[in-house]
Amino acid sequence: MRSTLLVLFLFTLLLNSCKSENTKGYAIFSGQIVNPTATNIYLKKFGKVVDSSKVDDFNRFSFKINNPDNGLYEFSYNKESQLIYIEENDSILLHINTFNFDESIAFSGEGYKKNNFITSLYLQNEMAEAFLVRNSALKPHLVSAKIEDQLNHNLAQIEKIASQVNLSKDYLKFAKKAAHLQYYDLKERFYFFISKYYPEKRKLFTKEYFSYREDLEFNDEEFQYYYTNIRLLDNYLKNKVFDICIKEHTEVLDCTKNNDFNNIELKANLLDSITDLPVLKDRFYNRFGKQGVLLSNDTITSQKTIKLLSNLGYNKDGIQELKNLLYLQKLFLPGSNMASVRVVDVDKNTSTLKEVINKPTILHSWNIDSYLHHSTNHKKIRNLSEKYPEVDFIGITTDYANFSEDPTSVNPWIKTIEEHNYNPEKEYHILTSPVASKLLKNYTNKVIFVNKQGTIVIGATLLNDSDFEQIILEFLNQ
Repeated sequence: MRSTLLVLFLFTLLLNSCKSENTKGYAIFSGQIVNPTATNIYLKKFGKVVDSSKVDDFNRFSFKINNPDNGLYEFSYNKESQLIYIEENDSILLHINTFNFDESIAFSGEGYKKNNFITSLYLQNEMAEAFLVRNSALKPHLVSAKIEDQLNHNLAQIEKIASQVNLSKDYLKFAKKAAHLQYYDLKERFYFFISKYYPEKRKLFTKEYFSYREDLEFNDEEFQYYYTNIRLLDNYLKNKVFDICIKEHTEVLDCTKNNDFNNIELKANLLDSITDLPVLKDRFYNRFGKQGVLLSNDTITSQKTIKLLSNLGYNKDGIQELKNLLYLQKLFLPGSNMASVRVVDVDKNTSTLKEVINKPTILHSWNIDSYLHHSTNHKKIRNLSEKYPEVDFIGITTDYANFSEDPTSVNPWIKTIEEHNYNPEKEYHILTSPVASKLLKNYTNKVIFVNKQGTIVIGATLLNDSDFEQIILEFLNQ
């Protein structure tokens, strides 16, 4: 009897050992995509593609990650992306609908609860703008209490999940820090919102409000690609520079201009002093560089920006891209003429801007892949067109990949115009090469003011600038 029990015990031990051996060393990430728009989905770690999967005829995909580097990953699908936390032995299922990408994300399977929590943080972050507007009339300490309530709620959610499933120490550390980063960021965003739109209320912010800043640090590699950490750093830099700038300028607008060289220099030097992560630095150097080049109305500011970033150690490829953009930017400076630029309309008739422009005109650029931007901007353009009938508003797209001169082909550009009911008589596609188109994409969501001769009066400007209508009035009075 004893020998039989011993054999059964050894057999069970061997069976469990084999099972453990079979399940050890990999993780599964699979799922289904409703309304698929591409044939491949990609998995990234630290910004680099580690694997890809075909989306099959049943709209399903699957990754098997051998010896996973436990932690945060990113999956991307046709211009959309989101984060996922993967650990060894996870078997995570994803359900997603491309019509409502972020909001439709739902995880199931082993490891789903920890990822649904990360998604919930992201969706909270997306609603932050409404929170700021809704609470802008309250005193800072009251808003701070609301933000702290949200932090406590998120920390309680982590504890609740931990009581239901076994969470690793690494994930618990990650989740708690992610919740705190969201807390820090919302406080920074509220301060900037008030500074920009209600500067007279800045005096209501006490030292106690900013006590959390003692806990800020930007050298954690695990978070260098985490969206909230990036947004927090951006808002922190803007606020610190604003505080320095406002002591020297009476106009709030001077301290919120992204293309002002003094502001760029302050942000770049501050960034260099608070993080040692090259990837994080380069991300922001790229942003500062493009602001200094693409939004500049003179080459001096652009050249100073490029020199500054080069001295701070921005990578050579990034510096070369900025130099290429500077060459292109010279074509869009005030005084340059765009009359000879070749464009094509929705009927595929080719002409030049000289034939299109017949009165003061605002050219607004857009790209079909930036859905949120082009839909929001077109609504604003429609309202401005009614308010300023003496100005012509013309949409210009530059995306070479989404256009074909072949009359028999279906153009995503034309299809987008039809689906969104944009005015086809006011939409044109610029005719250019793939290389030039890649550079011109940097002008997406920018606007240029030209007179009826096609000469640029005001260079690249952002449509969402707080003083945009004032710029229109100045344009009309010239």
